[in-house]
Amino acid sequence: MKVISVIDCATETLTNNCYNRLVDSFLIPMKFHCPSMFGMDSLTCDTSSAYIILGSYSNVEDRLSWQKELAEFTHRKLNEGIPVLGICFGHQLMADYYGAKVTKNSGELPHNGVRKIKIENEGEATFFVAHNFQVTDLPLYLERLATSKECQNEIIAHTELPFIGVQGHPEASKFFVSSTLKDTLISKDQQELAFKNGLNFIRNFLLKYELL
Repeated sequence: MKVISVIDCATETLTNNCYNRLVDSFLIPMKFHCPSMFGMDSLTCDTSSAYIILGSYSNVEDRLSWQKELAEFTHRKLNEGIPVLGICFGHQLMADYYGAKVTKNSGELPHNGVRKIKIENEGEATFFVAHNFQVTDLPLYLERLATSKECQNEIIAHTELPFIGVQGHPEASKFFVSSTLKDTLISKDQQELAFKNGLNFIRNFLLKYELL
């Protein structure tokens, strides 16, 4: 049986609302882990078919021990051919591990709201965003799949390993929008489009690796 492990990198409050949205949206068993709050024990012997690494209020420049352990664990899984989708912090964590730079946004301003991105060979998509840092200066074995005016590397992929990273929040739940993005004006139409585009992106990841 194929199983997806969702790895929450929360440091204060679990983002189980986003996990629940994934469970409700895809007909595949899922498991929940939070190494940032509870350690790596639940992942040590995990044999899931793929991993989705979520966001965090911590940053890769913090160089926390759990971050290093998670990056090394993820690298081992990728080398075993296990697909990994990194979202926001998860995207930055592995980009940093593979040699990309992760820097503060221009003007050191937070990016919160919705953003239209341009995906290579696929057109445009709208995602929810909430980040203070972004990935820059990709090494040769990471390639850009999508970009925007605000963020050069919206979506990246490893050229040899089954890793895809996305800066936005395709997994975002209604609670995520009403809490994390509560101070941002987002129209109903923008929300509906971002919810739809987000699920389509995750579905395409799962289909790409024959997980659905």
